[in-house]
Amino acid sequence: MTRYRYTPQARARNVTEVMRLLGVRISGGSHAHISRQLKRFGIDTSHFTGRASGTRVPRAPEVDRTIVVRHALANPDLGPRKLADLIRVATAGREHPSHGTVSNVLRAAGLHTVQARRTRLSGQAGVV
Repeated sequence: MTRYRYTPQARARNVTEVMRLLGVRISGGSHAHISRQLKRFGIDTSHFTGRASGTRVPRAPEVDRTIVVRHALANPDLGPRKLADLIRVATAGREHPSHGTVSNVLRAAGLHTVQARRTRLSGQAGVV
């Protein structure tokens, strides 16, 4: 049976740091084993960040949502990929949303389908 060295004041931010603190070789099998043991003994892992320590998730520049919605309503038949390209061209590169961002903005605005965009347009035009 393997015994691990444990320091109560150690505060790991992920399972890999736990492994380093315990002096365990870093490998997939050891990672899975430690993860199972943490779960088995009910050890609190709420402070784990979910990514390697010292790494930062880069944030893309914020996209003007009104531009996305305006272009989506002006071109209701275009999907997110083509809308993203259109926005890039129309704003001369000032706005460069990914198609995923366009899709998320449209979903949040309730315009994620062609039918939803057409319905919104007919409602704005006063057509019933």
